[in-house]
Amino acid sequence: MFERLTGLFNHNEETFTSTQQLFLNHWQTVKEYLSSDAVRHVEDIYTTKAALHIADMIHMIENDVVPVDADYGPCVEYILQNDVLSSLQQYAKYDKPTGLMKIVLSFYSQLVQRLEISVIPHVNVHEPLQDMIAICGAGKYAIGEINFLTSVISKFHQNPSLVSLFMSETKLKNGSSNFELRLVDALISLSHSQVCEETERERETDGHNCAQCV
Repeated sequence: MFERLTGLFNHNEETFTSTQQLFLNHWQTVKEYLSSDAVRHVEDIYTTKAALHIADMIHMIENDVVPVDADYGPCVEYILQNDVLSSLQQYAKYDKPTGLMKIVLSFYSQLVQRLEISVIPHVNVHEPLQDMIAICGAGKYAIGEINFLTSVISKFHQNPSLVSLFMSETKLKNGSSNFELRLVDALISLSHSQVCEETERERETDGHNCAQCV
């Protein structure tokens, strides 16, 4: 019995390690490409190998399994330990190549949905989430932005005390402080945005027919 349990533990540990290594390989490829000179000459992220690797990372997050003896699955553990979210946000904020912000929003949304409430206060989670919220609201990728913002709101519903982590303080001229929730500001901006998120390729694929886009 002991040998069987030992064998099972070793198998689980090997699976955890191999999954994390695969996730690392995808991430290293994404970083190398987005940091290279070649990316400057690319107009659409979806024509690059980076998009495929980020899509694979999203798929791995969706299927990330937390072992019984661990706090996180292998993918989430790697993300927390290596500050992946901050790096992705830095790459995405200028949306170059075009579409990069959209695919990063999808990554963020899937991750937030998978995260346990206890993980949100982690500095490598809530700070990059704040930074990502700060660049939402323009409406270029309205659907992706809304999906991301509402995924964060869903965590507030589960634990309202998390709201305090996302409050931004602004010092006023009279010395007092004003606290704002940027997430709400972003959603309000999106509600008034006249920019349609769908690209020409998506309209052709999905049969989209938005009067603002044609």
